[in-house]
Amino acid sequence: MREMSEESSAGRRVRVERGIYRQPSGKYVVCFMLDGRPRFRTVGFDLELAREQRRAFMRSAQFGVLAATPRLRFGMVAGWWI
Repeated sequence: MREMSEESSAGRRVRVERGIYRQPSGKYVVCFMLDGRPRFRTVGFDLELAREQRRAFMRSAQFGVLAATPRLRFGMVAGWWI
């Protein structure tokens, strides 16, 4: 496997540890499997929080309580606002 230099990884997320990546913005992204496909979620700037969130996403996916594509709909947000 080829190592990526810092110059070639500019603008790309970099693997920190298994299932956790750091974006150029400094935020962490966690990866977990859902329905046999890898899913990615941005979780924030704290590595320990990223580790906890990845474990939580993995447990939720295992028990089927996690949506494959979470999307906010206008009606949902409007309901919160009203």
